[in-house]
Amino acid sequence: MVQTWAVPSRVLRLSGLLASALLVTVVVGYVLGGIPAALAVGMGAMAASRPALLGQPGQAVLLTLPVAMAGAVAVSLRGDALAGALFVALCCLMTVPAGVISGGLLATLPTVASVLVAVPGAFEVGHTLLWMLVGSVVTIGLGLLIPVPEPMPPLPMHEAWPHAVAMAVAAGGVVFAVLALDLRHGYWVALTLTVLLRPVHSETWRAAGQRIAGTLGGTVLALVLASFAPLWGLAIALLVCAVLMLAYALIGDTTRQVLFMTPTVVLLGSAGQVGTAAAERVVATLLGCLLAGALALLLAGYEKRSSSGRNDDGQ
Repeated sequence: MVQTWAVPSRVLRLSGLLASALLVTVVVGYVLGGIPAALAVGMGAMAASRPALLGQPGQAVLLTLPVAMAGAVAVSLRGDALAGALFVALCCLMTVPAGVISGGLLATLPTVASVLVAVPGAFEVGHTLLWMLVGSVVTIGLGLLIPVPEPMPPLPMHEAWPHAVAMAVAAGGVVFAVLALDLRHGYWVALTLTVLLRPVHSETWRAAGQRIAGTLGGTVLALVLASFAPLWGLAIALLVCAVLMLAYALIGDTTRQVLFMTPTVVLLGSAGQVGTAAAERVVATLLGCLLAGALALLLAGYEKRSSSGRNDDGQ
């Protein structure tokens, strides 16, 4: 992990270009289809973020299409607590076969399902699918500007299944509670949980710890911005945070990436309802952090015991 805050100027320029293009796409979605369209564009961009780095646009489109379809299914299940929770749990389990091929390949699938099944608003199945595809295609196109990184190592089965089952139970349970109790901002708990515990190799301990630390710092930053900054200041802060989030992602600094991702997501999701609304999202984010941290500890302990057992069996 990078130990300083310094970012190469070339990376910063590229990040500025990427962030500007993505934010313009989100704004276009908002103008043409309102908040549901803007959110769907963001979810599509998130879904394509990992496949876009494969260097193969055709394959990336094929990988993001199922996530967009899952988003449309999630919208169709809105209001049904049990069906929505079970679908989110299923999406968590579906990350296993993809992760065995390449770590984190469909890691955003549970996040997309958790958000779109529970976020307040007037969403339509067809429009959600369309705008998610728009966000995905734009992201895949922007991915052609980025040098193809080293592929993430696949997630071994003995790590993949416990991770997926734990996330399925936790995320499914959160979504069920949010829908059954009609908790307006409760979906942010599931969003934070699924972002922090992405199913990639060794995520249960080292990387999850980095993500939790970054999210806690980003939560404080988001709270300060939402409470004291004027609307024009929030717009500038949003762009700056988005640029830095992408810059640190490109150079592999997980902690600082998530540090700036948290206020980016919170402020973008607030959609003009800053202050109390953003503060409520911050509280939900903190709850998601606590849950993610508890799960990370449990998974790390389980993996340590399992590893000791496998070593004993091999002797």
